Amino acid sequence: MASEKTNSPYSLNAMLDFTTNNAGLLFLGVALLVVGFLSGAMWRENSMLKAGYAGNGGTPTAIADPNAQPGAPAAPTELTEEDWKAVQQDPVGVIGKDNAKVTIVEYTDYQCPFCARHYTSAYKQIKEQYVDTGKAKLLLRDQPLPFHANAKISANAARCAADQNKGKLEAMHDALFQNQDAWANLPTEAAIAKFGEYATAAGLNANTLTQCVKDGKFNTQIDADSALGTKIGASGTPTFIINGKVVVGAQDFTVFQQEIENALKS
Repeated sequence: MASEKTNSPYSLNAMLDFTTNNAGLLFLGVALLVVGFLSGAMWRENSMLKAGYAGNGGTPTAIADPNAQPGAPAAPTELTEEDWKAVQQDPVGVIGKDNAKVTIVEYTDYQCPFCARHYTSAYKQIKEQYVDTGKAKLLLRDQPLPFHANAKISANAARCAADQNKGKLEAMHDALFQNQDAWANLPTEAAIAKFGEYATAAGLNANTLTQCVKDGKFNTQIDADSALGTKIGASGTPTFIINGKVVVGAQDFTVFQQEIENALKS
């Protein structure tokens, strides 16, 4: 009888044998699930990189052309006159000449990798060909995304630099993007210390700037910028409005060139 119980398919020994013999299958199943999840995440990230856009859930805010190929730039949409007027009021600061014919408003997140990609590619050509020649001016606005831990303090750093000296906003803007990898993933205090280094390099008072950032002096203005951006459809970064027309993402220079040239002719 004892032998029969031992050999029963419901006996403890049989269950242990089953578990041992099927452990490999269980492990393989779990491994396949993990691989599937990671593959999906990599596909999503690659799709976002192709689109050059980071936002709330990665959903572009401009209306896409239904005939566009995957990864193609979204078709520019146009703001209402009221919204266009609103996004030009009280920006973080202006890069370029006030009387430039074309106004480019940029909603940015200094920790956003797509914003940094725009800075290292199209931005430099835009600045050289249109901003430095007096044809266009750039108005900066903040849209720190909630999943970027240091986005808000870096937005404060840029504003604190301008608060000390309006002419130094561009220097801090450039330093934050040029050195993004050096501060983006640091703990808060360490990141702020880096901002102090950039302030010193720009000829600003580092202690004053770092204290300004720690105090969150411009949090109210940053939150207002973010709210306005969400209201007008710039909830992701980078988002640009060129004389009222919206261009989403770190697009090729030619996309911006076409819109700027059209604005110059109008």
